[in-house]
Amino acid sequence: MKPALTSLLLAAAIMAASANSRAQSTSRPPNIVFFLVDDLGWRDLACYGSSFYETPSIDRLARDGVRFTQAYAACHVCSPTRASIMTGKYPARLHLTDWLSGRRDFPFQKLGNARIHQHLPLEERTLAETLKQHGYATGHFGKWHLGEDPAGPLQQGFDVQVPRWNKGWPRAGYHAPFKLDGLRDADGDYLTDRLTDEALKFVEQNRDRPFFLYLSHFAVHDPIQGRPDLVGKYRRKLATMERGKGPAFILEGNPDDPEPLTRQDLAALMTRPSHRGFKALPRRTVKIKQHQDNIEFAAMIEAMDESLGRVAATLDALGLAENTIVIFFSDNGGMSGANLGNPKRIVPDRKLDVAFATSNLPLRGAKGWLYEGGIRVPMIVKWPGRGKAGTVCDEPVISTDFFPAILEMAGLPASR
Repeated sequence: MKPALTSLLLAAAIMAASANSRAQSTSRPPNIVFFLVDDLGWRDLACYGSSFYETPSIDRLARDGVRFTQAYAACHVCSPTRASIMTGKYPARLHLTDWLSGRRDFPFQKLGNARIHQHLPLEERTLAETLKQHGYATGHFGKWHLGEDPAGPLQQGFDVQVPRWNKGWPRAGYHAPFKLDGLRDADGDYLTDRLTDEALKFVEQNRDRPFFLYLSHFAVHDPIQGRPDLVGKYRRKLATMERGKGPAFILEGNPDDPEPLTRQDLAALMTRPSHRGFKALPRRTVKIKQHQDNIEFAAMIEAMDESLGRVAATLDALGLAENTIVIFFSDNGGMSGANLGNPKRIVPDRKLDVAFATSNLPLRGAKGWLYEGGIRVPMIVKWPGRGKAGTVCDEPVISTDFFPAILEMAGLPASR
């Protein structure tokens, strides 16, 4: 890997204050907080244009750091992107190009799916392993989804893993009991809050040495379950909004089918019977959510925002904020469409809340598609003392940039 600065650093103008590639001289290397969100769309934050979701802590991070408008996940689903973050390699090079355990083959397919690794290969050197080698304490909190033991976080460079659950979704949802090994819960606990509690313990325990905190929330992956107090808040907010100014959903041609949707197709669709407001769609049609108005999903986003706020407050209280790099990212685009790989173009009731959780407009597509809505994600970097606060960067960057960039920001050799 070349030691030159990656596009992430160049594009952000983080280095504007100095030609030196090292952080400002301190008595120790910078701490690194990587705050990763699951299935968060490009427009799912107030600082990216949402008027329904409230994200004051993330907005504050954007004001204090660099907000990227063209940041991309290396894949349209989670596991490959996470592998790219950990290794700095594209998913195809890792033979890990789908979520784990990966899509099964369906009878209607003309070709079978490519066979992929079912874990991040142990011979790959991860970001955590590299930082640990240079004296960093390393903690993983939340979603891993890069393979079961013996290929979990503890075998890939992390000192601490909470919970001991390596799959890609919360085992029993976001409300206690979580049924997750290594994570205690009590009545009324909410998973996003409890993961934050454990992450903050790690920060406090390692306040006197450099640390790498990888806070990888399950949120906002399904099931769509908000914290009750915040659900109530957004229910009240939704009740005050003007309704009926446009359709809740729009239709576009199926991205998997190049044949355009005709006027006759649209006319035929309008005569189809509805089931609870959702229509069985013709083969070449995809239903796209137009409005952001899901109160449970909004509550999940704000709870995640509160988590970031608590991390920032703890760094301030411990006097660590000025020597801590904070990176905010999502593993793929948001959930806003009804295709979901279903050949009948209809979503069962149990998945309606997932498929239509948010809106990615004006981007086309959603999680699971290689259109912008599936791979373009929010990204914010705060590196105290470098660059101008509140910078907006339009340079394209991708999740493979993180590995070399973080090492360079920490003043560590990038070759391996």
